[in-house]
Amino acid sequence: RDINDKQAKLDLALAVERVAEVVQRTGDTAAALAAFEEGLGLLHALVAQDPGNTEWQRDLSVCIQAIADLKLRSGDSAGAMASYQEALAISRGLARADTENVQWQRDVSLLLERVGEINLRAGDILAALAVNEESLGIRRRLAASDPQSVDRQTDVSISLEKIGEMRLYNGDTQGALAAYEEMLPIRRRLAEAEPGNAELARGVAAGLDRIGDVDLPEGDVDGAQAVYEESLAIRRHLAELDPDSVDRQRDLSLSLGRVGDIKLRKGDSAGAAALYDEALGIARTLAAKDPNNADLQRDVALSLDTIGGMHFSAGQTEPALASYKEALGISRSLAKLDPDNVQWKVDLVVSLYKVASASLGPPRKVALIEALRIAERLERDGRLSGDQKTIPDDLRAMLARTQQVSQ
Repeated sequence: RDINDKQAKLDLALAVERVAEVVQRTGDTAAALAAFEEGLGLLHALVAQDPGNTEWQRDLSVCIQAIADLKLRSGDSAGAMASYQEALAISRGLARADTENVQWQRDVSLLLERVGEINLRAGDILAALAVNEESLGIRRRLAASDPQSVDRQTDVSISLEKIGEMRLYNGDTQGALAAYEEMLPIRRRLAEAEPGNAELARGVAAGLDRIGDVDLPEGDVDGAQAVYEESLAIRRHLAELDPDSVDRQRDLSLSLGRVGDIKLRKGDSAGAAALYDEALGIARTLAAKDPNNADLQRDVALSLDTIGGMHFSAGQTEPALASYKEALGISRSLAKLDPDNVQWKVDLVVSLYKVASASLGPPRKVALIEALRIAERLERDGRLSGDQKTIPDDLRAMLARTQQVSQ
């Protein structure tokens, strides 16, 4: 067929996108990104030929969003934000042109959520909260117009989860709990109405985890244990149903870590160690399959830090230091990969602090000096929020004590 024919171009663009989606499921992020970008070039050419074609405009927005998602996974926050903003501008234009088009309104809400995720990574909590509240407003209106829609109720619950996360991150524990407690009953109702729907069950598990994330810091260990163990049972069942699913395996790994934390807190070191080791094994397997996926690499580092902490608390300095050093190597790589990602810089500071805690003499001092240098830069730029604001002072105090001992 003639490649200058509009339908031929559209067919080719959509075929390329389908190939990209298949490649993405194999875990090859770089190859998937290349395929989506090829499809994007074809869609740009189509839209340039007929700017008034709203169907092509939406196809373009969807493709740009897919590219942004992959950029974010690979650690390119700045590139992802630019792509999300481009897709959002297109979607806002479509939504304004037809306020009754549910899909176009929903597209705007989804892209606002994605922009908020990058704001959160950059440490701009207020900006993240603002776009997610705008997204929630759209989703509440859509859900109110069709209360029986599973998709619309699910969207509302997702926004509530995001807003709860940001409130918790900003120190608003009660505000976070209020959002989570509104969210969880919605998810339970949806899952009970469709008992065979794995995604709805997964949503319940996530909601349970969020409640536990509030209960545990507030001192309600038994409450946290109950919701974490219910969540783990759901996630283990879902992972067994689809062992090739990266998302389900990752969910299981994170859930194992949460229950492990509870067991350790209650004095069951052996039980905690078994869960931590299982979690790390899953995280390593997933990261090895997709080395370009920054989130999966970070999961390995976090698991190693947890295991190191368990050894350190038990007075086992050597294995603790080994785990901490391996985690530090990953944290360094991630921080270099995306200099705009505040969370990864904080991860690096924390890793350096832990290495220092398990070290003696000059290595301890060197790690603390590096950690303090990074933390002070974040402090100077106003990038620390909530509990993070105490990090520079904590490091200064620890460094001062270390220097006194060495004198």
